[in-house]
Amino acid sequence: MSSARFLRLGIVVVAAVLAGSIGFALAGSGIDVVVETWIDAPLDEVYEALIAEAEGTTAWGAPHWRAEVRGGLPPDRVGGLMEITVRPSSQDQTVRMMARTAEVVPGRLIRFEYIEGDFLGEGVLTLEPERKGTRVVFRFAARPTSWKLKVLSPVVKRSHSAAVRAGFAELERHLGRATTVR
Repeated sequence: MSSARFLRLGIVVVAAVLAGSIGFALAGSGIDVVVETWIDAPLDEVYEALIAEAEGTTAWGAPHWRAEVRGGLPPDRVGGLMEITVRPSSQDQTVRMMARTAEVVPGRLIRFEYIEGDFLGEGVLTLEPERKGTRVVFRFAARPTSWKLKVLSPVVKRSHSAAVRAGFAELERHLGRATTVR
């Protein structure tokens, strides 16, 4: 085989591998992340701090995440809208989403639907009393809306987890309590 023919064959093989890899990345680019922590504070204090941050009346989550209420309903009411900005500490990328509250069990659970922005899907925040403190679990299950975020979804997954962990650490500092983030 001539070197020119070998080079063409090599280019075709590399192109096929790249196309397959990109297709696989785009097809399976959803993100499903669960981050949990334990906070040495009563459930009602933790819930109130989370709601205050989501309402924008406190700023302990900055710069990792920020929420701004849109419309007339607060984030702990079904139908409430929030514009959420997430800024992973290791990246310059800012992620924006519009979330609508879909389900509320006061003091225990809030489920958000991400209805527009960089991701579509849902987030579920659950709180449970545990050992004189509170177990807080956040599950983010969404798919990116841009091809760039789809291709980078493994990196985005790690960055999102890091941003949530950093937010939980800020919550702990805000409450002046100890946490264990997993």
